[in-house]
Amino acid sequence: FIWSKRGGAKADGEGGGDATAGSDASKQTLISEPRTTVTIDKAAPTTKQTAPSAEASASSRSATSSGSGSAPTSTAPPLTGSAALMARMRKSGAVTGEKRASDPASIAAEAAAKTDAAAAKQANAPNGSNGKKDASDESTSFGSDPNSRLFFLYGGEASTQIARDLAEKAAANGLSPKLVAMDDFKRCELDTKPAVAVFVVETIENAQPAEAAGTCLRFHNRQRKAGNSGLLAGKLRYAVLGLGDTNLLLDRQTTTAKDCNQAAQTLDSALNFLGGERMCRRGEANDAVGLEEAVEPWSEKLWAPLSKAVDAIGASTSAHGSSDAPEVKFLFGSQTGNAAEICKEMAAEAPRKGFSNVHCNAMNEVDVKDVLKPGNLIVYVVSSTGDGDAPDNCDSFFTKLKRVAKKEAGTCGVGVQYTVLGLGDQNYSAFMTVPRSFTMAMEKAGAKAFYPRGEADETLGLYEYCENWQENLWEPLRAASDRAPALAKDPTGGVVPVEKPATPVEKPATPASAPAAASTESADLVGVPALPACRTAVTWRTDAVTLATYPVGSDSSVPPSGADHFTHEEPYLAKVAKCEVMTNLESDRRVLHVEFDTGGAKGLDFEPGDSVGVLPTNDAATVDALTSRLGLDPAAVFELVWAEGQAPSADCGAPLRHVRCPASVKDALTHAVDVTSQPRKSLL
Repeated sequence: FIWSKRGGAKADGEGGGDATAGSDASKQTLISEPRTTVTIDKAAPTTKQTAPSAEASASSRSATSSGSGSAPTSTAPPLTGSAALMARMRKSGAVTGEKRASDPASIAAEAAAKTDAAAAKQANAPNGSNGKKDASDESTSFGSDPNSRLFFLYGGEASTQIARDLAEKAAANGLSPKLVAMDDFKRCELDTKPAVAVFVVETIENAQPAEAAGTCLRFHNRQRKAGNSGLLAGKLRYAVLGLGDTNLLLDRQTTTAKDCNQAAQTLDSALNFLGGERMCRRGEANDAVGLEEAVEPWSEKLWAPLSKAVDAIGASTSAHGSSDAPEVKFLFGSQTGNAAEICKEMAAEAPRKGFSNVHCNAMNEVDVKDVLKPGNLIVYVVSSTGDGDAPDNCDSFFTKLKRVAKKEAGTCGVGVQYTVLGLGDQNYSAFMTVPRSFTMAMEKAGAKAFYPRGEADETLGLYEYCENWQENLWEPLRAASDRAPALAKDPTGGVVPVEKPATPVEKPATPASAPAAASTESADLVGVPALPACRTAVTWRTDAVTLATYPVGSDSSVPPSGADHFTHEEPYLAKVAKCEVMTNLESDRRVLHVEFDTGGAKGLDFEPGDSVGVLPTNDAATVDALTSRLGLDPAAVFELVWAEGQAPSADCGAPLRHVRCPASVKDALTHAVDVTSQPRKSLL
C-alpha cells in the first residue's frame, strides 16, 4: 500500500514564495558570488552575542575586523536590507559554532538596535510605567493591551527584524502583538490558553533550524511523534514564515527553495498535526533571490485572517471564560464493524478540527438521559441488520430512546443538536430503517438536526460516500458547538436551524487546472486517518483468580440462567453435523454448506429467513505465533478497564464486553479477537 508523500517533494508550487520570480529554482546551476568578504583576525578578542540581531541600516557600513595591527584587513562592499541580515547569519555561532570577532560596524549596529527597541518600548508603555520592563517579562509588547494573546515568535538573527516589522504593522492595524523569542515559547502557554501566533523561523546550513528556534521546533516535533494530535486543538491559530538561503545547502545543483526552508516546513506540519488551526499558507523566503520577494506578498495575505483569528479568540475567551468546551459524542451502532470503524475515525479526526472535548462509544455503553441533556452535540453512525433490526451494541439504547421520546415527546430532547450517518445496502427491503428511525425518535424528543442525515449505500461505495459526508461535517458541527453553551443554559431560547432530511452529500468536483494533491500542502502522509484514542487499559493480574469460561455458551438443553430461549449472550453450542465445499477449489470464492445439530436444544426452532450467529475459534497455531510475535505469555491473566477519561459514565460497566474477564491471553486471542480478517485502514 503506497500512501505516503513528503510535503516537500511535490512539484506543484506548494507554499508561498518557493519559486524564484521568472525562473525555475530546480534548474539553477550557477552559484552567486559571495556578497561580502570578511577577514577575521584570530588574535582579536571575541565577545558573546547577547542581543537580537541588529536592524539592517539603509546606509553603507563596512564589515572589517582589525587585529593587533599586523593582521591584514579588508573592507566589504556596503550591505543593506536582507543581505546584511543573512550575511551576519552565515557568520553567527549558530551556523559555524565559532564566536565571532566584534567589528566596529557590528557593535554600532547592536547598540542602535538596543536603542531602537528601548525607544519603541518607551513609546508603547502605558502612562506611569516609564517604559520599565518587568524582570519576568522578556517579550516586547506593541499596543495597549497587556493581556493580548497575539504573539510574533522569531528564531534566528534574520528573523528578529522581520518579526519586529510584522509586529509593528500589526500594531498599526489596531492589534496588540507581543514579540517573543522562540527560545521562550513556553511562556506563551500556547497549549493551555487560546492564542494566535506567527512564527518566523530560519533554516541555516544543511536544513537545520537556527539555534534560537531549535527548542521550540524539537518540542512540537516530540509531541507529534508521541501522537498528541489534540494538544493544540481549539487553542492555537498560527501562521509560519520560513527564511533560508539555497546558497547554504551542500548540494546546490539539485536543491530548490523549498529545501532551504526545512525548519519552517517541519514546524508547520507539527503544529497542524497537534491540532493547531493554520490561518494562511506557509510562507517561504529564499535569500538567494531576496527575502523581500516572498515576505512582502505573504504578509499582505496575513492581515485579514490574523484579525479574524484575534477576534475569534477574544470572543471565545469572553463567551466561555474558563468553562470546558462543549462535549461532542460520537455514538455508533455496528454489527459487522463498519459503522464502528467510521465513527471512531471521525472522533479521532475531531481534535484536529478544533474540538477538544470528544468521546466515542457504542450506544449501549451510554445512558439515554446523558445523551439528551441540553447543549449536547451528538453524531450517530448506525447501520441496519437482519430485517431492519438495530445492531446488537445499540439495541437496548435504541429501545430506551424510542420509549422516552414517546413518553416525553417534544420536551426530553430540547436543546440537543444531532446528526445521523446511516449505513446500509439497498438490496435489502429494510434499507435505512434504523438510521431513519433514529432521526424520527430524536425529532420526536425535541432535538434538532444541525447537519442533514447521510445515507451510505454499500452497493454504490460505502467508504467513498462516508468520506465526502465527513468532509462537510466540520463547519456545521463548529456552528452547533458555538450554539451549545447558550442551549445548555436556556434550551428553548437558542435558535437552531432545521436541516432538510437525507440529501446525498456530493463532493465538489476538482477543477481540471487544480492539482488533486494541493490540499495536502504540508501533510507528510496522505489518506491516513487520525489515530483513534485508546479507550481501554489492560490490568495484569498476578493473584489467583477464577478465569471466565470460554467458549461462551452451553450445550445443555436450556440456557444456564434458566431463560426460555437462547441469545447471543447465552448461545447454544451446536455440533457441526455436516460441512461441504460448494464452490470449485480453484475459485477465488469459498462457499460452505454447513449443517448444525440443534436437536438437544429446547425451543430452538428455525424457519427460512432466520439468522444464525457463529462464534468461531481461531487456529491454535495462529494464536501461538501471534503471542510469540507480541512477546506475551499465553497464560498471563488480565482484566480490561476504561482508559482515563474514556468511561462514558460511572456505572457503564467494563469495556469490550465480548472479552470476558478475567481472561488469559490465549483464551482471549482464541475466542474473542478477530485475527485473520482483512485489516482496516485505521489499523494500518
